[in-house]
Amino acid sequence: MPFHETEIQQLVTDIWSTMLGLDSHPCDQPDWLNRDDWTGSVKIHGARELTVTLSCSDQMARLATSAMFDVDADAATAEQLRDTWGELTNMVAGAFKSLLPGICFLGLPSVTDFGAGEPSAVNHRILTKVGFHCGAEQLRVTILDRRSTLRKPANELTESLR
Repeated sequence: MPFHETEIQQLVTDIWSTMLGLDSHPCDQPDWLNRDDWTGSVKIHGARELTVTLSCSDQMARLATSAMFDVDADAATAEQLRDTWGELTNMVAGAFKSLLPGICFLGLPSVTDFGAGEPSAVNHRILTKVGFHCGAEQLRVTILDRRSTLRKPANELTESLR
């Protein structure tokens, strides 16, 4: 089973239910989301160097914004959509951080909109991808390991040059 998949499924389901009053259900195919209109990311630093991303369609972001701000989904502003998706990403990352051993710190959320796409695995190793259905809409949580992109300490560089 991929890195903490069961726990991610539970925490996203709980957050969606508690914060938004929406039901979400894990799906078997996390790659189905072919267009990421909104992607939030939060870096985790410390004992682990990870990035948690939360991606969704524009309609999913509007559904979440409608529930969070009690506004009509079609009338939600770009700022409200960005705030909602950043806050949800932060909640998912914070809940996930609590599962990690050692001391870890949460970075600030960042949100990109309209087609930024899924984070590239070139600079990161994907540990887990978990997809969800929320009514007719979809979202995906991806956990990336950044450890492979960190600079090596000088003594390790010296050793590798010998």
